[in-house]
Amino acid sequence: MQIYYEDTDSGGIVYHGNYLKFCERVRSNIFFKQNRLPYTNEGSFVVHSLEAKYLSPLRLGDRIRVCLEVLEERVSMMLIRHRIFKIFDMQAQKNMQQEVFFMDAKIVYVVQNKIKKIPQELRGMIHEASRN
Repeated sequence: MQIYYEDTDSGGIVYHGNYLKFCERVRSNIFFKQNRLPYTNEGSFVVHSLEAKYLSPLRLGDRIRVCLEVLEERVSMMLIRHRIFKIFDMQAQKNMQQEVFFMDAKIVYVVQNKIKKIPQELRGMIHEASRN
């Protein structure tokens, strides 16, 4: 993923809220890659709560990689750590990366405004993505 002008302020630094967007895109892409939507006719995932830590700013033109890892899960909840890495191209050297942000998000599955059991198929898709 690349940082574009629309992601930054007038000084070329990424708006703090866009880090959350980058994480949301990765979670949505789990489903899009399977030709699915990140919700079903019955329900959808909702962020219940989150904790975020900014470690270093991103700037216009930076390349990033976003990873996720399932930290904890219960029948109706998954705690997912999202990590954003800035990718450095080093000439004639191996690519290097620096962690610039992480967020732990508790997501729940909601059906008709009530928290319900996460369908096994959707849970499996998230686990598969966290292994990649």
